[in-house]
Amino acid sequence: MEILKISTGTAQRKSLFIFEILVIFLFMPLFFSLFKKIPPLFLIIIGGFYALWLLKKDENFDKRSFYKLPDSKNEYKRVLIQAIFFSIFLYVIVSYFLPDRAFYFLKKDFSLWLSIIMIYGLFAVYPQEILYRAFIFHRYGSIVKNRMMLIHLSAILFAFGHILYLNPITLILSLFGGYLFSYTYAKSGSMVLVSIEHFLYGFLLYTIGLGEYFCQSQLKFPTLWPLKFPS
Repeated sequence: MEILKISTGTAQRKSLFIFEILVIFLFMPLFFSLFKKIPPLFLIIIGGFYALWLLKKDENFDKRSFYKLPDSKNEYKRVLIQAIFFSIFLYVIVSYFLPDRAFYFLKKDFSLWLSIIMIYGLFAVYPQEILYRAFIFHRYGSIVKNRMMLIHLSAILFAFGHILYLNPITLILSLFGGYLFSYTYAKSGSMVLVSIEHFLYGFLLYTIGLGEYFCQSQLKFPTLWPLKFPS
């Protein structure tokens, strides 16, 4: 009888979590992508606060995770080396396919670039990591026991959240970043490290030349395969 109760409770929790994933991580980004006047940053902050509120209420969640540092300094080295290789790769791709877009924000308006970097770093990165890493790994870890499956789940939902920008390149870049950040969090359990990593890649994208794909549609960048930008 007790076994039946546990099984029923587990099944109900699993159904609830699946419904929650469908609503929060799939339906809501898709719904809000239809309303271009709503800033994605606003939705990011709301989502981050929602996840933070639930995690703070959860007695089983270790609150030290919010400011935990990685146990090994080698993790910092790994993240930095990966970012260096990515910056070289990104520069080559942008220089070859989109030479007029290389260092676009820096050349066009330094103050705009600086404002974007500051807003991104202060208001966008950490809320996303709370929602897509700490929240997903903790809340759904009870039903997804396999760590690799949790990494897949976190990365895919993170990428889908960027459907707000209505651009396939944004989704591809976000999926790549999602796997990097999810792996880092799964390996280190450090919100500090994964937030630093997230900021580094955002900084590189906005600096080297693909940051436009993570801005709102009023910048008039193309919505399909962007081998050329309009002049």
